[in-house]
Amino acid sequence: MKAVMISIRPEWCEKIANKVKSLEIRKTAPKLKPPFKVYIYCTSGPPYLNSHNGYVYLEECDVLGYRGQDLYKRLNTGVIGEFVCDRIDYWNHHIHDDDTISLERASEMSLVSEDDLVKYADIGHFYAWNISDLVIYEKLRPLSDFKPPCDGFDKRCQVSCAKITTDGKSRCTRRQFTRPPQSWCYVEEVTP
Repeated sequence: MKAVMISIRPEWCEKIANKVKSLEIRKTAPKLKPPFKVYIYCTSGPPYLNSHNGYVYLEECDVLGYRGQDLYKRLNTGVIGEFVCDRIDYWNHHIHDDDTISLERASEMSLVSEDDLVKYADIGHFYAWNISDLVIYEKLRPLSDFKPPCDGFDKRCQVSCAKITTDGKSRCTRRQFTRPPQSWCYVEEVTP
């Protein structure tokens, strides 16, 4: 199954992990036909994610001091889980038909107000990625567990790929992430 990695702020990761948020809103969508796997990269910065007895919650680090902040920061910067995107709905400011999602439904399932959705869709549309078959990992996975597909250079993931040619076939000599995606990017899981 082809896959993508998506960067999500901690406050939204918490809502996804606790199965309160079932749509992720983005201005673009992958050129993949659903279903496809989506790895959730939780970004850094407060509030910090913590988990206890299968429940994920947020904590501000101010009360924990510097040492606590360092500890909790490790819970944020990495891949916390995955889901299957089994459907991508579309909303367009000018088109309202049976093939588009209603603003009200998108707001209800994404936990983003209708006003904020319209502001976000400054280009006139957005995509609503449906979250299904959610799995939250016991332990964070680092970016090194993933690699971008080899296609020369992918600006979304800030990676470079050096290709060498042998016998008329090119193969990748270096594929690695230098940082997580700004929004999302295509990925492959690294097999041991």
